[in-house]
Amino acid sequence: MKNETNRKEFPVTLTVLQALRTTKGGNDRDIHAMLNKSFVECNKNEMVNMLERVMLHVGDISRQHNLLDELGIKSPTGGAQERETFRSILRWWSTKMPESFARNIRAIVEFTVLDNLMFYQNTTDRNTGKLIKTEVLFPNEAVVYDYLASQILAGKNVNLIAKHLPKYMSGKSRTTKKVIKSRKDVDSFKWTLPEGKAWVKLNGVLVKNGTEKITVKTGDVVSYPRDKQTITLDKQKLVNTWILGFCKRMDWSVEQYKNFRKLQDTAEQAISSKSVLTMAKSDFIEFLNKLTTGQRFMVSKTVCFKDDDKLVAKEKWGELGNYFIEWENGQENIADQLREAASNDDVEAKEKLMKQFKVKSTGVQTVDLMSSMLKGNTTKQMVNNTYQSMIEKMDLVANVFPIIDGSGSMSSSITRSYWGNSSVADNKFSHLTCWQVAASLAIVFSTRNPVQEFRNTFGWFSSDFKIIGKSKYVNEAPNSYVAANAYTKKVNAYNILSEKKTFTENFESITRSNPGDISSTNMFASIQHFVKLVKDNKMHVEDLPNALLYITDMENNTGKSPKEALELAYSIGWNPLMVFWGIQRLPDSFAQQIKGIPNILLVSGFSEGVLSQILRGIKTGSVNPEDELWSIYDDKRYSVIA
Repeated sequence: MKNETNRKEFPVTLTVLQALRTTKGGNDRDIHAMLNKSFVECNKNEMVNMLERVMLHVGDISRQHNLLDELGIKSPTGGAQERETFRSILRWWSTKMPESFARNIRAIVEFTVLDNLMFYQNTTDRNTGKLIKTEVLFPNEAVVYDYLASQILAGKNVNLIAKHLPKYMSGKSRTTKKVIKSRKDVDSFKWTLPEGKAWVKLNGVLVKNGTEKITVKTGDVVSYPRDKQTITLDKQKLVNTWILGFCKRMDWSVEQYKNFRKLQDTAEQAISSKSVLTMAKSDFIEFLNKLTTGQRFMVSKTVCFKDDDKLVAKEKWGELGNYFIEWENGQENIADQLREAASNDDVEAKEKLMKQFKVKSTGVQTVDLMSSMLKGNTTKQMVNNTYQSMIEKMDLVANVFPIIDGSGSMSSSITRSYWGNSSVADNKFSHLTCWQVAASLAIVFSTRNPVQEFRNTFGWFSSDFKIIGKSKYVNEAPNSYVAANAYTKKVNAYNILSEKKTFTENFESITRSNPGDISSTNMFASIQHFVKLVKDNKMHVEDLPNALLYITDMENNTGKSPKEALELAYSIGWNPLMVFWGIQRLPDSFAQQIKGIPNILLVSGFSEGVLSQILRGIKTGSVNPEDELWSIYDDKRYSVIA
């Protein structure tokens, strides 16, 4: 990162960056208000390009994009990967900065996902069917039409475009299919037909008019028409209007549009058409090798079912379920070897193994995997294999000592702050607590710390501070698994984090080793602890960590202020870099406390790659809070912004 002393300050844009990365499910009103303020600041400083790069960073998915390859830029690690927030950003970008949107449409598509250009989603309550929200994103139609047309006419990304183009819908009714489930110990029974239907079919055969009841058994399928809801008809009207406009641009009929969509050669298409059933084993294995994370999870649920924590093949899919289980087991074996290579820092072995490891993790964050794991939606094996793919592609060059906030506020959901203030609104994560997210992040940075003596060790604070793990910062007697608090609390060896363990094993370990002393927040008890070690002649100042990573909800209730904590560290000649990872939005009170203080960095969100992106460009010495912002601006990855 360029170390320039004459750089302009962007306090508003820095705050906006922090908020955007922690506002999962936030509404357009709040997000657009923030972007408006940032635009005013960047425009005043004649650097609107700063805002453009920040916006792209928020949606950026970790992968080596084609555009980067064309420009000779090697950068496989992406940005925040916040898809829903980025869609809100695009609604603002396309209306407030239309020329910029048009110039950068290729980068926007490649760095995120194509369906951001044609998105319509109704979210309803599963139990009541009541509409919760409608989200629409069909930005700058003329610009999008031209971009898609240019790609199709050049023969580029045809399969991808065919996959994401919306479906043309017609009619005011849809067919409902009901699978019959009989009562216990009953082979068959009489079933009353729904009233007022133009027709009813039993297993595809029309039921005679005038029939009131039919005999059914378990597994029978009854189908009949049902009027579409108003929200569905509204969606149909808007989407069809967009499609007709695109057909006009391409000089297509609706029938030609439908035929083009059939060109898609995707996993979803292969499953829905059941063409996978004709594949030889070798072809199906190659099919699995190419799947994205979402497609792999979809295929697993289609050809297998979950029994406890094991996958079991479904009979109706022939041998495909067994082939999938065999493939996943093989990938698990490679993942085990990758963990062994990591423990030995064997780069050569890792490179060879990664060529065999076919599990994809594009667009996945640890929080996504943890959510799926805790809900029981998938097996631990699939979670661990995906996590291994994700972590092996991270550029974790930063030597940081993670410290988890264990105060009372961390027990709240990440979708709502402890004090009752709205934070984020994504129901997908409503069951996760701030502490669980903090623990998952600590696992990443602790088990993959590039410096061996810091690896598999982390700190914990509430009103006190403890160190957990096998570390030189804990007493050697009577054993090496003693927490730092007066050297009295033992931590069993099986609760120690390890780069050789899977993610789910480490999550269980970190949960068991949680001291559980939920109390008030004394964030800088850690500084006091390390200073005391030096003053008591138990350690040399040169042995203390160079960087402390506080993973917290930023509720700094008690104890020393950041400035006072650093002054205490300076008193023994210790000059630590303090990194604050905000799981929720940064409180204004905390922002004021750190304003103008060197050696403090602010990070936020749920994407682990963000921290390495920042620290890659920071050399030894003093840093300032805006280094996070400038690290994004200076990243060659975002030089693609036109």
